[in-house]
Amino acid sequence: MASKQKYKSTADVLKTIVADSASEDDDSTELSSETEFSQSQSSADSSDGDEDLSNGESSVSAARKRKVARPAGSVSAVDGGWTDNTPQDTVDPLVFTGNSGSSAPLQSEEPLEFFEQFVTTQFVSDCVTETNRYASQMSSSAELSPFSRMRNWAETTVFELFLYFGLLVLMGIDRRPKFSMYWSREFLVNTPAFSALMSRDRFLLIRRFLHFVDNSGYQRGVSGKLFKIKPVLEYFQSKFQSLFHPGKFFAVDESLLLWKGRLSWKQYIPKKRSRFGIKSFELCDCSTSYLWNFIIYSGRETDLDADNVHSQGTKVVMKLANDLLGVGRCCVTDNFYSSPELFGLLQDGNTDAFGTCRTNRKGMSSVLSHAKLKKGDVVTKRKGRFLAVRWKDKRDVCMLSTYHQGIMADSGKKDKEGNSIQKPDVVLEYNNVMGAVDKVDQMLEPYAVQRKGLKWYLKLFEHLLDVAVFNSFVLYKQCNVNSKLAFLDYKMLLVDNIVTKYYFGGTASARGLLADCPLRLTGRHFPSHIPASGKKSQPTRKCKVCSSAKMRHETRYMC
Repeated sequence: MASKQKYKSTADVLKTIVADSASEDDDSTELSSETEFSQSQSSADSSDGDEDLSNGESSVSAARKRKVARPAGSVSAVDGGWTDNTPQDTVDPLVFTGNSGSSAPLQSEEPLEFFEQFVTTQFVSDCVTETNRYASQMSSSAELSPFSRMRNWAETTVFELFLYFGLLVLMGIDRRPKFSMYWSREFLVNTPAFSALMSRDRFLLIRRFLHFVDNSGYQRGVSGKLFKIKPVLEYFQSKFQSLFHPGKFFAVDESLLLWKGRLSWKQYIPKKRSRFGIKSFELCDCSTSYLWNFIIYSGRETDLDADNVHSQGTKVVMKLANDLLGVGRCCVTDNFYSSPELFGLLQDGNTDAFGTCRTNRKGMSSVLSHAKLKKGDVVTKRKGRFLAVRWKDKRDVCMLSTYHQGIMADSGKKDKEGNSIQKPDVVLEYNNVMGAVDKVDQMLEPYAVQRKGLKWYLKLFEHLLDVAVFNSFVLYKQCNVNSKLAFLDYKMLLVDNIVTKYYFGGTASARGLLADCPLRLTGRHFPSHIPASGKKSQPTRKCKVCSSAKMRHETRYMC
Protein backbone atom coordinates (compact mmCIF):
# COMPACT_ATOMS: atom_id res chain seq x y z
CA MET A 1 0.00 0.00 0.00
CA ALA A 2 1.37 3.40 -0.93
CA SER A 3 2.68 5.40 2.02
CA LYS A 4 1.06 8.72 2.93
CA GLN A 5 2.92 11.73 1.55
CA LYS A 6 4.49 13.98 4.20
CA TYR A 7 4.42 17.77 3.96
CA LYS A 8 6.48 20.36 5.77
CA SER A 9 4.85 21.85 8.84
CA THR A 10 4.74 25.55 9.67
CA ALA A 11 7.56 25.16 12.21
CA ASP A 12 9.88 23.50 9.66
CA VAL A 13 9.23 26.21 7.09
CA LEU A 14 9.86 28.98 9.64
CA LYS A 15 13.13 27.33 10.74
CA THR A 16 14.34 27.52 7.13
CA ILE A 17 13.35 31.18 6.91
CA VAL A 18 15.06 32.10 10.20
CA ALA A 19 18.22 30.18 9.24
CA ASP A 20 18.42 32.01 5.92
CA SER A 21 17.81 35.28 7.74
CA ALA A 22 20.66 34.73 10.21
CA SER A 23 23.18 33.80 7.50
CA GLU A 24 22.32 36.80 5.35
CA ASP A 25 22.37 39.29 8.26
CA ASP A 26 26.08 38.55 8.94
CA ASP A 27 27.08 40.06 5.60
CA SER A 28 24.32 42.67 5.33
CA THR A 29 24.95 46.42 5.37
CA GLU A 30 22.71 49.28 6.30
CA LEU A 31 19.97 49.76 3.70
CA SER A 32 19.44 53.15 2.14
CA SER A 33 16.06 54.95 2.11
CA GLU A 34 15.79 54.08 -1.56
CA THR A 35 15.95 50.37 -0.69
CA GLU A 36 13.26 50.73 1.97
CA PHE A 37 11.01 52.54 -0.50
CA SER A 38 11.18 49.57 -2.91
CA GLN A 39 10.48 46.88 -0.29
CA SER A 40 6.95 46.31 -1.60
CA GLN A 41 8.40 45.62 -5.04
CA SER A 42 10.82 43.04 -3.64
CA SER A 43 8.13 40.99 -1.91
CA ALA A 44 6.39 40.46 -5.25
CA ASP A 45 9.70 39.46 -6.89
CA SER A 46 10.61 36.96 -4.17
CA SER A 47 7.22 35.20 -4.38
CA ASP A 48 7.85 34.26 -8.00
CA GLY A 49 10.33 31.60 -6.88
CA ASP A 50 13.50 33.15 -8.40
CA GLU A 51 16.11 31.82 -5.97
CA ASP A 52 19.32 32.23 -8.00
CA LEU A 53 20.73 35.73 -8.43
CA SER A 54 22.62 36.47 -11.63
CA ASN A 55 26.20 37.81 -11.48
CA GLY A 56 25.10 41.11 -12.94
CA GLU A 57 22.45 41.84 -10.28
CA SER A 58 22.65 45.34 -8.85
CA SER A 59 23.49 46.09 -5.24
CA VAL A 60 20.00 47.52 -4.73
CA SER A 61 18.44 44.17 -5.71
CA ALA A 62 20.76 42.35 -3.31
CA ALA A 63 19.79 44.77 -0.57
CA ARG A 64 16.13 44.10 -1.29
CA LYS A 65 16.69 40.38 -0.81
CA ARG A 66 18.58 40.97 2.45
CA LYS A 67 15.67 43.11 3.64
CA VAL A 68 13.54 39.95 3.81
CA ALA A 69 15.84 38.43 6.41
CA ARG A 70 14.83 38.92 10.06
CA PRO A 71 16.62 37.93 13.28
CA ALA A 72 15.34 34.74 14.87
CA GLY A 73 14.24 36.41 18.08
CA SER A 74 12.21 39.18 16.47
CA VAL A 75 10.09 37.35 13.88
CA SER A 76 6.81 37.52 15.82
CA ALA A 77 7.61 40.97 17.23
CA VAL A 78 7.84 42.63 13.83
CA ASP A 79 5.06 40.60 12.15
CA GLY A 80 2.24 42.82 13.30
CA GLY A 81 1.12 40.52 16.11
CA TRP A 82 0.84 37.41 13.91
CA THR A 83 2.03 34.18 15.59
CA ASP A 84 2.32 30.54 14.57
CA ASN A 85 -1.00 28.71 14.44
CA THR A 86 -1.05 25.77 16.83
CA PRO A 87 -3.66 23.05 17.54
CA GLN A 88 -4.50 24.89 20.77
CA ASP A 89 -5.52 28.02 18.81
CA THR A 90 -9.09 26.93 18.18
CA VAL A 91 -11.82 29.33 17.08
CA ASP A 92 -15.50 28.50 17.41
CA PRO A 93 -17.54 29.64 14.38
CA LEU A 94 -20.41 31.99 15.08
CA VAL A 95 -23.81 30.37 15.51
CA PHE A 96 -26.35 31.32 12.84
CA THR A 97 -29.56 32.55 14.48
CA GLY A 98 -31.34 34.18 11.52
CA ASN A 99 -34.03 33.05 9.11
CA SER A 100 -33.40 31.52 5.69
CA GLY A 101 -35.51 30.70 2.65
CA SER A 102 -38.64 32.26 1.21
CA SER A 103 -40.20 35.00 3.33
CA ALA A 104 -43.73 34.27 2.04
CA PRO A 105 -44.03 30.67 0.76
CA LEU A 106 -46.68 30.00 -1.89
CA GLN A 107 -48.68 26.80 -2.13
CA SER A 108 -48.75 26.72 -5.91
CA GLU A 109 -47.25 24.91 -8.86
CA GLU A 110 -47.86 27.71 -11.35
CA PRO A 111 -44.64 29.60 -12.28
CA LEU A 112 -46.60 32.77 -13.08
CA GLU A 113 -47.64 33.20 -9.44
CA PHE A 114 -43.99 33.21 -8.36
CA PHE A 115 -42.97 35.50 -11.22
CA GLU A 116 -45.71 38.00 -10.35
CA GLN A 117 -44.19 38.35 -6.88
CA PHE A 118 -41.21 40.02 -8.55
CA VAL A 119 -42.90 41.68 -11.54
CA THR A 120 -46.12 42.98 -10.03
CA THR A 121 -49.07 44.53 -11.82
CA GLN A 122 -48.27 47.90 -10.20
CA PHE A 123 -44.71 47.82 -11.54
CA VAL A 124 -45.90 46.97 -15.05
CA SER A 125 -48.54 49.71 -14.77
CA ASP A 126 -45.80 52.25 -14.01
CA CYS A 127 -43.86 51.03 -17.05
CA VAL A 128 -47.01 51.40 -19.19
CA THR A 129 -47.46 55.00 -18.01
CA GLU A 130 -43.89 56.00 -18.82
CA THR A 131 -43.91 54.11 -22.13
CA ASN A 132 -47.06 55.86 -23.32
CA ARG A 133 -45.69 59.22 -22.17
CA TYR A 134 -42.39 58.69 -24.00
CA ALA A 135 -44.20 57.57 -27.17
CA SER A 136 -46.35 60.71 -27.04
CA GLN A 137 -43.29 62.93 -26.58
CA MET A 138 -41.46 61.29 -29.47
CA SER A 139 -44.48 61.39 -31.81
CA SER A 140 -45.04 65.10 -31.21
CA SER A 141 -41.41 66.20 -31.45
CA ALA A 142 -40.05 64.07 -34.27
CA GLU A 143 -40.61 64.76 -37.96
CA LEU A 144 -42.05 61.44 -39.03
CA SER A 145 -41.83 60.08 -42.53
CA PRO A 146 -45.06 58.98 -44.21
CA PHE A 147 -44.11 55.32 -43.76
CA SER A 148 -42.85 55.51 -40.19
CA ARG A 149 -44.07 52.81 -37.79
CA MET A 150 -44.48 55.48 -35.13
CA ARG A 151 -47.57 56.77 -36.92
CA ASN A 152 -49.29 53.48 -36.05
CA TRP A 153 -48.63 53.76 -32.33
CA ALA A 154 -51.57 53.12 -29.99
CA GLU A 155 -51.26 53.24 -26.21
CA THR A 156 -50.19 49.98 -24.67
CA THR A 157 -51.76 48.25 -21.67
CA VAL A 158 -50.67 46.17 -18.69
CA PHE A 159 -51.90 42.99 -20.39
CA GLU A 160 -49.99 43.72 -23.57
CA LEU A 161 -46.77 44.57 -21.73
CA PHE A 162 -46.95 41.32 -19.77
CA LEU A 163 -47.36 39.51 -23.08
CA TYR A 164 -44.33 41.41 -24.43
CA PHE A 165 -42.27 40.18 -21.46
CA GLY A 166 -43.44 36.63 -22.14
CA LEU A 167 -42.29 36.89 -25.75
CA LEU A 168 -38.89 38.13 -24.58
CA VAL A 169 -38.51 35.05 -22.37
CA LEU A 170 -39.54 32.83 -25.28
CA MET A 171 -37.01 34.54 -27.57
CA GLY A 172 -34.30 33.77 -25.03
CA ILE A 173 -35.11 30.08 -25.42
CA ASP A 174 -35.35 30.24 -29.22
CA ARG A 175 -32.50 32.59 -30.12
CA ARG A 176 -32.24 34.02 -33.63
CA PRO A 177 -29.94 36.61 -35.22
CA LYS A 178 -32.71 39.10 -36.07
CA PHE A 179 -36.11 39.94 -34.62
CA SER A 180 -37.74 39.73 -38.04
CA MET A 181 -36.92 36.01 -38.26
CA TYR A 182 -39.44 35.24 -35.54
CA TRP A 183 -42.21 36.44 -37.86
CA SER A 184 -40.76 34.97 -41.04
CA ARG A 185 -43.04 32.75 -43.14
CA GLU A 186 -40.17 30.82 -44.66
CA PHE A 187 -40.56 27.10 -44.15
CA LEU A 188 -37.22 26.55 -42.38
CA VAL A 189 -37.67 29.26 -39.71
CA ASN A 190 -41.43 29.72 -39.47
CA THR A 191 -42.74 29.92 -35.88
CA PRO A 192 -46.51 30.58 -35.91
CA ALA A 193 -46.72 31.35 -32.18
CA PHE A 194 -45.13 34.80 -32.48
CA SER A 195 -47.41 35.91 -35.32
CA ALA A 196 -50.46 34.59 -33.48
CA LEU A 197 -49.60 36.45 -30.24
CA MET A 198 -48.33 39.81 -31.51
CA SER A 199 -47.54 41.38 -34.86
CA ARG A 200 -43.93 42.16 -35.71
CA ASP A 201 -44.49 45.92 -36.06
CA ARG A 202 -46.30 46.09 -32.72
CA PHE A 203 -43.49 44.23 -30.93
CA LEU A 204 -40.85 46.54 -32.40
CA LEU A 205 -42.88 49.63 -31.49
CA ILE A 206 -43.14 48.55 -27.86
CA ARG A 207 -39.42 47.84 -27.79
CA ARG A 208 -38.78 51.25 -29.37
CA PHE A 209 -40.79 53.18 -26.76
CA LEU A 210 -40.33 51.05 -23.63
CA HIS A 211 -39.41 53.54 -20.91
CA PHE A 212 -39.19 53.73 -17.12
CA VAL A 213 -38.83 57.40 -16.20
CA ASP A 214 -40.08 60.81 -17.34
CA ASN A 215 -37.37 62.43 -19.48
CA SER A 216 -38.63 65.91 -18.61
CA GLY A 217 -37.21 65.48 -15.10
CA TYR A 218 -33.66 64.98 -16.31
CA GLN A 219 -31.08 67.61 -15.30
CA ARG A 220 -27.61 67.35 -16.78
CA GLY A 221 -24.96 66.88 -14.12
CA VAL A 222 -27.57 66.41 -11.38
CA SER A 223 -29.75 63.41 -12.27
CA GLY A 224 -26.84 60.96 -12.52
CA LYS A 225 -25.73 58.40 -15.06
CA LEU A 226 -28.33 55.81 -14.06
CA PHE A 227 -31.28 58.19 -14.39
CA LYS A 228 -32.90 56.18 -17.20
CA ILE A 229 -33.04 52.97 -15.16
CA LYS A 230 -32.87 54.12 -11.53
CA PRO A 231 -36.54 53.40 -10.60
CA VAL A 232 -36.15 49.85 -11.96
CA LEU A 233 -32.93 49.28 -10.02
CA GLU A 234 -34.46 50.45 -6.76
CA TYR A 235 -37.58 48.36 -7.36
CA PHE A 236 -35.74 45.09 -8.03
CA GLN A 237 -33.29 45.67 -5.16
CA SER A 238 -36.22 46.01 -2.79
CA LYS A 239 -38.09 43.00 -4.23
CA PHE A 240 -35.11 40.66 -4.25
CA GLN A 241 -34.39 41.40 -0.58
CA SER A 242 -37.98 41.27 0.70
CA LEU A 243 -38.92 37.88 -0.79
CA PHE A 244 -35.98 35.75 0.38
CA HIS A 245 -33.58 35.40 3.34
CA PRO A 246 -30.09 34.01 2.56
CA GLY A 247 -28.74 31.12 4.61
CA LYS A 248 -25.58 31.03 6.69
CA PHE A 249 -23.17 31.47 3.77
CA PHE A 250 -23.40 34.27 1.22
CA ALA A 251 -20.91 35.25 -1.48
CA VAL A 252 -19.96 38.63 -2.95
CA ASP A 253 -18.49 38.88 -6.43
CA GLU A 254 -18.68 41.00 -9.57
CA SER A 255 -20.48 40.25 -12.82
CA LEU A 256 -20.16 41.79 -16.28
CA LEU A 257 -23.04 42.39 -18.69
CA LEU A 258 -21.76 42.52 -22.28
CA TRP A 259 -21.90 46.03 -23.76
CA LYS A 260 -19.53 47.35 -26.43
CA GLY A 261 -21.38 50.56 -27.23
CA ARG A 262 -20.55 54.06 -26.08
CA LEU A 263 -20.75 54.35 -22.31
CA SER A 264 -18.55 56.47 -20.04
CA TRP A 265 -18.48 53.89 -17.21
CA LYS A 266 -18.08 50.79 -19.37
CA GLN A 267 -15.57 48.39 -17.81
CA TYR A 268 -12.87 46.17 -19.28
CA ILE A 269 -12.20 42.95 -17.36
CA PRO A 270 -10.02 40.62 -19.49
CA LYS A 271 -10.69 37.54 -17.33
CA LYS A 272 -14.44 37.76 -17.88
CA ARG A 273 -16.00 36.15 -20.91
CA SER A 274 -17.65 39.39 -22.03
CA ARG A 275 -14.50 41.48 -21.35
CA PHE A 276 -16.36 44.76 -22.05
CA GLY A 277 -19.57 45.77 -20.39
CA ILE A 278 -21.56 47.04 -17.42
CA LYS A 279 -20.08 45.81 -14.15
CA SER A 280 -22.25 44.99 -11.17
CA PHE A 281 -21.37 43.89 -7.64
CA GLU A 282 -23.66 41.07 -6.57
CA LEU A 283 -24.47 39.25 -3.34
CA CYS A 284 -25.86 35.72 -3.69
CA ASP A 285 -26.93 32.97 -1.33
CA CYS A 286 -24.37 30.15 -1.55
CA SER A 287 -26.79 27.24 -1.27
CA THR A 288 -29.40 28.38 -3.85
CA SER A 289 -27.50 31.07 -5.85
CA TYR A 290 -30.44 33.44 -5.25
CA LEU A 291 -29.32 36.96 -6.19
CA TRP A 292 -30.23 38.95 -3.07
CA ASN A 293 -28.64 42.36 -3.68
CA PHE A 294 -26.62 44.17 -6.33
CA ILE A 295 -24.93 47.50 -7.08
CA ILE A 296 -24.38 48.80 -10.62
CA TYR A 297 -20.92 50.32 -11.03
CA SER A 298 -21.16 53.80 -12.56
CA GLY A 299 -17.75 55.30 -11.86
CA ARG A 300 -17.60 57.99 -9.19
CA GLU A 301 -21.39 57.98 -8.92
CA THR A 302 -21.50 54.37 -7.70
CA ASP A 303 -23.86 54.03 -4.75
CA LEU A 304 -21.23 53.61 -2.01
CA ASP A 305 -20.40 55.42 1.20
CA ALA A 306 -18.43 58.58 0.43
CA ASP A 307 -15.46 58.08 2.77
CA ASN A 308 -11.75 57.97 2.09
CA VAL A 309 -10.94 55.67 5.01
CA HIS A 310 -11.93 52.26 3.62
CA SER A 311 -11.06 50.63 0.30
CA GLN A 312 -13.61 50.17 -2.46
CA GLY A 313 -13.85 46.43 -1.87
CA THR A 314 -14.63 46.99 1.81
CA LYS A 315 -17.30 49.58 1.05
CA VAL A 316 -18.93 47.32 -1.56
CA VAL A 317 -19.26 44.34 0.81
CA MET A 318 -20.49 46.44 3.73
CA LYS A 319 -23.07 48.14 1.51
CA LEU A 320 -24.39 44.88 0.03
CA ALA A 321 -24.45 42.92 3.30
CA ASN A 322 -25.58 45.69 5.63
CA ASP A 323 -28.96 44.06 6.38
CA LEU A 324 -27.50 40.56 6.83
CA LEU A 325 -25.14 41.31 9.72
CA GLY A 326 -25.65 40.49 13.37
CA VAL A 327 -27.05 36.94 13.17
CA GLY A 328 -23.90 34.83 12.72
CA ARG A 329 -23.74 34.53 8.93
CA CYS A 330 -20.50 33.96 7.03
CA CYS A 331 -19.34 36.07 4.08
CA VAL A 332 -17.26 34.53 1.27
CA THR A 333 -15.17 36.82 -0.96
CA ASP A 334 -12.31 36.66 -3.44
CA ASN A 335 -9.00 38.54 -3.29
CA PHE A 336 -10.49 41.76 -4.69
CA TYR A 337 -12.47 42.26 -1.46
CA SER A 338 -10.72 40.19 1.25
CA SER A 339 -8.58 42.13 3.70
CA PRO A 340 -8.03 42.30 7.48
CA GLU A 341 -9.81 45.66 7.39
CA LEU A 342 -13.01 44.18 5.89
CA PHE A 343 -12.98 41.05 8.05
CA GLY A 344 -12.53 43.21 11.15
CA LEU A 345 -15.62 45.25 10.30
CA LEU A 346 -17.60 42.07 9.67
CA GLN A 347 -16.46 40.68 13.02
CA ASP A 348 -17.76 43.84 14.69
CA GLY A 349 -21.09 43.02 13.01
CA ASN A 350 -21.10 39.45 14.41
CA THR A 351 -20.36 37.95 10.97
CA ASP A 352 -17.61 35.49 10.01
CA ALA A 353 -15.75 35.72 6.71
CA PHE A 354 -13.17 33.88 4.64
CA GLY A 355 -11.76 33.94 1.13
CA THR A 356 -8.68 34.27 -1.01
CA CYS A 357 -6.49 37.24 -0.12
CA ARG A 358 -3.48 39.08 -1.49
CA THR A 359 -0.33 38.80 0.61
CA ASN A 360 0.41 42.52 0.27
CA ARG A 361 -2.83 43.63 1.93
CA LYS A 362 -2.35 46.05 4.80
CA GLY A 363 -2.28 44.16 8.08
CA MET A 364 -1.36 40.77 6.57
CA SER A 365 1.50 38.67 7.96
CA SER A 366 4.80 39.51 6.26
CA VAL A 367 6.08 35.94 6.79
CA LEU A 368 3.51 34.65 4.27
CA SER A 369 4.83 36.80 1.46
CA HIS A 370 8.49 35.91 2.13
CA ALA A 371 8.15 32.15 2.67
CA LYS A 372 9.53 29.90 -0.08
CA LEU A 373 7.40 26.79 -0.34
CA LYS A 374 7.47 23.56 -2.27
CA LYS A 375 4.33 21.88 -3.54
CA GLY A 376 2.27 20.67 -0.60
CA ASP A 377 3.92 22.93 1.99
CA VAL A 378 1.74 25.21 4.10
CA VAL A 379 2.31 28.15 6.45
CA THR A 380 -0.42 29.23 8.88
CA LYS A 381 -0.39 32.34 11.08
CA ARG A 382 -2.87 33.38 13.76
CA LYS A 383 -3.87 36.80 15.13
CA GLY A 384 -6.88 36.60 17.43
CA ARG A 385 -9.73 35.18 15.31
CA PHE A 386 -7.83 35.90 12.10
CA LEU A 387 -6.20 32.95 10.35
CA ALA A 388 -3.82 33.53 7.42
CA VAL A 389 -2.84 30.52 5.30
CA ARG A 390 -0.38 30.23 2.43
CA TRP A 391 -0.41 26.87 0.69
CA LYS A 392 1.61 25.74 -2.31
CA ASP A 393 -0.36 23.78 -4.90
CA LYS A 394 0.33 24.27 -8.61
CA ARG A 395 0.76 27.88 -7.57
CA ASP A 396 0.65 29.81 -4.30
CA VAL A 397 -2.76 30.12 -2.64
CA CYS A 398 -3.23 32.67 0.14
CA MET A 399 -6.37 32.58 2.30
CA LEU A 400 -7.71 34.71 5.14
CA SER A 401 -10.42 33.46 7.51
CA THR A 402 -12.16 34.06 10.82
CA TYR A 403 -14.09 30.79 10.54
CA HIS A 404 -11.54 27.94 10.21
CA GLN A 405 -8.89 26.17 12.29
CA GLY A 406 -6.16 26.01 9.64
CA ILE A 407 -5.74 22.22 9.64
CA MET A 408 -5.00 19.93 6.71
CA ALA A 409 -7.99 17.82 5.65
CA ASP A 410 -8.60 15.02 3.20
CA SER A 411 -9.92 16.38 -0.11
CA GLY A 412 -11.41 13.02 -1.14
CA LYS A 413 -9.05 12.79 -4.11
CA LYS A 414 -5.87 10.79 -4.71
CA ASP A 415 -2.70 11.44 -6.67
CA LYS A 416 -1.12 9.16 -9.28
CA GLU A 417 0.64 7.13 -6.57
CA GLY A 418 -2.58 6.46 -4.68
CA ASN A 419 -1.88 8.88 -1.81
CA SER A 420 -4.77 10.91 -0.47
CA ILE A 421 -4.47 14.60 -1.35
CA GLN A 422 -4.47 16.90 1.67
CA LYS A 423 -5.65 20.51 1.49
CA PRO A 424 -6.23 23.22 4.11
CA ASP A 425 -9.76 23.19 5.48
CA VAL A 426 -10.33 26.80 4.40
CA VAL A 427 -9.46 25.91 0.78
CA LEU A 428 -11.89 23.00 0.73
CA GLU A 429 -14.69 25.13 2.20
CA TYR A 430 -14.00 27.95 -0.26
CA ASN A 431 -14.22 25.59 -3.24
CA ASN A 432 -17.55 24.24 -1.98
CA VAL A 433 -19.41 27.50 -1.34
CA MET A 434 -17.81 30.15 -3.54
CA GLY A 435 -19.14 30.53 -7.05
CA ALA A 436 -22.79 31.46 -6.42
CA VAL A 437 -22.54 34.59 -8.60
CA ASP A 438 -20.87 32.61 -11.37
CA LYS A 439 -23.63 30.00 -11.16
CA VAL A 440 -26.26 32.70 -11.75
CA ASP A 441 -24.41 33.76 -14.90
CA GLN A 442 -24.14 30.12 -16.00
CA MET A 443 -27.87 29.57 -15.53
CA LEU A 444 -28.86 32.74 -17.41
CA GLU A 445 -26.43 32.53 -20.32
CA PRO A 446 -28.03 29.67 -22.38
CA TYR A 447 -31.49 31.34 -22.39
CA ALA A 448 -30.56 35.01 -21.91
CA VAL A 449 -33.40 37.49 -22.45
CA GLN A 450 -31.27 40.53 -23.31
CA ARG A 451 -30.69 41.35 -26.96
CA LYS A 452 -28.21 43.53 -28.81
CA GLY A 453 -29.40 47.12 -29.21
CA LEU A 454 -28.50 50.80 -29.04
CA LYS A 455 -29.93 51.53 -25.57
CA TRP A 456 -27.82 50.34 -22.65
CA TYR A 457 -30.60 50.82 -20.12
CA LEU A 458 -32.93 48.59 -22.13
CA LYS A 459 -30.40 45.76 -22.14
CA LEU A 460 -29.82 46.20 -18.41
CA PHE A 461 -33.58 46.02 -17.79
CA GLU A 462 -33.84 42.81 -19.82
CA HIS A 463 -31.01 41.34 -17.76
CA LEU A 464 -32.79 42.23 -14.50
CA LEU A 465 -35.97 40.69 -15.91
CA ASP A 466 -33.99 37.52 -16.56
CA VAL A 467 -32.66 37.58 -12.97
CA ALA A 468 -36.23 37.99 -11.69
CA VAL A 469 -37.23 34.85 -13.62
CA PHE A 470 -34.29 32.94 -12.10
CA ASN A 471 -35.06 34.14 -8.56
CA SER A 472 -38.70 33.14 -9.02
CA PHE A 473 -37.46 29.70 -10.07
CA VAL A 474 -35.47 29.47 -6.81
CA LEU A 475 -38.62 30.29 -4.82
CA TYR A 476 -40.57 27.75 -6.88
CA LYS A 477 -38.06 25.02 -5.96
CA GLN A 478 -38.15 26.10 -2.30
CA CYS A 479 -41.95 25.79 -2.17
CA ASN A 480 -42.11 22.63 -4.32
CA VAL A 481 -39.32 20.52 -2.85
CA ASN A 482 -40.26 17.35 -4.71
CA SER A 483 -40.48 19.06 -8.09
CA LYS A 484 -37.94 17.93 -10.69
CA LEU A 485 -38.74 20.79 -13.06
CA ALA A 486 -35.60 22.11 -14.79
CA PHE A 487 -34.99 25.82 -15.38
CA LEU A 488 -35.71 25.51 -19.11
CA ASP A 489 -39.00 23.70 -18.50
CA TYR A 490 -39.88 26.31 -15.88
CA LYS A 491 -39.40 29.13 -18.40
CA MET A 492 -41.51 27.35 -20.99
CA LEU A 493 -44.30 26.81 -18.49
CA LEU A 494 -44.01 30.47 -17.42
CA VAL A 495 -44.52 31.65 -21.01
CA ASP A 496 -47.51 29.32 -21.28
CA ASN A 497 -49.04 30.88 -18.12
CA ILE A 498 -48.44 34.44 -19.34
CA VAL A 499 -50.03 33.80 -22.73
CA THR A 500 -53.02 32.06 -21.17
CA LYS A 501 -53.69 34.88 -18.69
CA TYR A 502 -52.70 38.06 -20.54
CA TYR A 503 -53.33 37.42 -24.22
CA PHE A 504 -56.70 39.21 -24.26
CA GLY A 505 -55.24 42.53 -23.13
CA GLY A 506 -53.83 43.56 -26.51
CA THR A 507 -54.72 46.70 -28.43
CA ALA A 508 -57.29 46.70 -31.21
CA SER A 509 -54.73 48.00 -33.70
CA ALA A 510 -52.49 44.99 -33.13
CA ARG A 511 -55.23 42.39 -33.23
CA GLY A 512 -58.94 42.02 -32.58
CA LEU A 513 -59.95 42.29 -28.94
CA LEU A 514 -62.08 39.16 -29.30
CA ALA A 515 -59.25 37.06 -30.74
CA ASP A 516 -58.98 33.66 -29.11
CA CYS A 517 -55.90 32.63 -27.15
CA PRO A 518 -53.80 30.08 -29.12
CA LEU A 519 -53.29 27.98 -26.00
CA ARG A 520 -56.92 28.01 -24.91
CA LEU A 521 -57.83 24.66 -26.44
CA THR A 522 -54.48 22.92 -25.80
CA GLY A 523 -53.52 23.87 -22.27
CA ARG A 524 -54.87 22.75 -18.90
CA HIS A 525 -58.42 23.88 -18.05
CA PHE A 526 -60.48 24.32 -14.90
CA PRO A 527 -64.21 24.21 -15.83
CA SER A 528 -66.68 25.97 -13.57
CA HIS A 529 -70.33 27.01 -13.64
CA ILE A 530 -71.13 30.36 -15.18
CA PRO A 531 -72.15 32.61 -12.26
CA ALA A 532 -75.70 33.90 -12.13
CA SER A 533 -76.37 37.41 -13.39
CA GLY A 534 -79.08 39.92 -12.60
CA LYS A 535 -81.25 38.75 -15.50
CA LYS A 536 -80.59 34.99 -15.49
CA SER A 537 -80.18 32.58 -12.63
CA GLN A 538 -78.70 29.94 -14.93
CA PRO A 539 -76.97 31.81 -17.75
CA THR A 540 -75.45 30.04 -20.72
CA ARG A 541 -72.84 30.86 -23.35
CA LYS A 542 -72.00 29.71 -26.84
CA CYS A 543 -69.53 26.86 -27.13
CA LYS A 544 -66.33 28.06 -28.82
CA VAL A 545 -65.61 24.72 -30.48
CA CYS A 546 -69.14 24.27 -31.82
CA SER A 547 -69.25 27.86 -33.08
CA SER A 548 -66.04 27.37 -35.05
CA ALA A 549 -67.74 24.35 -36.72
CA LYS A 550 -70.76 26.55 -37.52
CA MET A 551 -72.93 24.70 -35.01
CA ARG A 552 -75.03 26.45 -32.37
CA HIS A 553 -74.67 25.01 -28.88
CA GLU A 554 -75.22 26.60 -25.46
CA THR A 555 -73.33 25.49 -22.35
CA ARG A 556 -73.58 26.16 -18.61
CA TYR A 557 -69.84 25.82 -18.09
CA MET A 558 -66.93 28.13 -18.71
CA CYS A 559 -63.19 27.65 -18.51
